[in-house]
Amino acid sequence: LERLRATPVPAGQYEANPALSAPDVVAAAAKKLGVDAQAATLYLPILARAEPTQKNVIVWNGWKPAEYKKAAEALAAKKLVVTGKRERAGREIFLPGGWEKRGGNDLPLESWKLALYAFPYGSIGRLLPPKPPHQLFADAWARVEKGDAPRYEEV
Repeated sequence: LERLRATPVPAGQYEANPALSAPDVVAAAAKKLGVDAQAATLYLPILARAEPTQKNVIVWNGWKPAEYKKAAEALAAKKLVVTGKRERAGREIFLPGGWEKRGGNDLPLESWKLALYAFPYGSIGRLLPPKPPHQLFADAWARVEKGDAPRYEEV
């Protein structure tokens, strides 16, 4: 409730936009990853959000499709994401690693993200964020900083 009273996000904008809700995390990610702020602003929802469809991210960030494309290309060039098509994903960039096919109303997502959505009392049947977006961005980035970045496991 305190976040609702004291949010840095301007009225009419979205907490799901990390440039507004977690600018310090965007800055840290941009610096460490060697990308611009716009690419970091795309990377964080791809890293932390359960349903970062291209359409959602464009709405959350107030972007044009060309801005999304430019940021996605920058992330792919750094090999932070892989590109392709996956059923029901609503996007063409993904974290490297495993893929979870979800049923019902949940879109499929990267396996790496499941730890961010774990509830101590088990699944409630739908992947709902257990924390506000700014905290999810910070938690996901903290995992990367500690060396637990998304990647393909070697077998």
